[in-house]
Amino acid sequence: MNPATQSQTEAYWVLGHRVRPLPTQGDYGLVEILSLPDVPGPPPHVHEGVSEFFYIAEGSLDVQVDGTWQRLNAGDSLCLDPGQVHTLMNRSDAPCRWITGWSPRGFEQFFADMGVAADEPGSQAASVAPERIQKVGAECERYGMIIAKD
Repeated sequence: MNPATQSQTEAYWVLGHRVRPLPTQGDYGLVEILSLPDVPGPPPHVHEGVSEFFYIAEGSLDVQVDGTWQRLNAGDSLCLDPGQVHTLMNRSDAPCRWITGWSPRGFEQFFADMGVAADEPGSQAASVAPERIQKVGAECERYGMIIAKD
């Protein structure tokens, strides 16, 4: 389905985070993410040729950019240039709801392809099963997500 016409109620669990695609009409992709406390984020990575932003709607999210951690609280935003190494984690005691997007569009397909439909029983646990994590690691580069090398 074209991301611009996806239903706003469609949701996935991806690596322990609930992701809901949001429709857009421009050359950018957009998703809403619910990160529960202490659920690890993705490994440090970059997006080649893609800018990314974060906007925190509720709660707080710790984001590491180029090796430095910072806390973003409700109402805060952060823009990343292509190639900036980043990861994230909700280290608070409450859920964090945030919006993230990319320009140009395309990376949002990663969530649909790597996620487990949220309406499936046990979908959050299935999203962090070892075989799912291996699949993400093996296939993330085809979406332009490059795991940072130490």
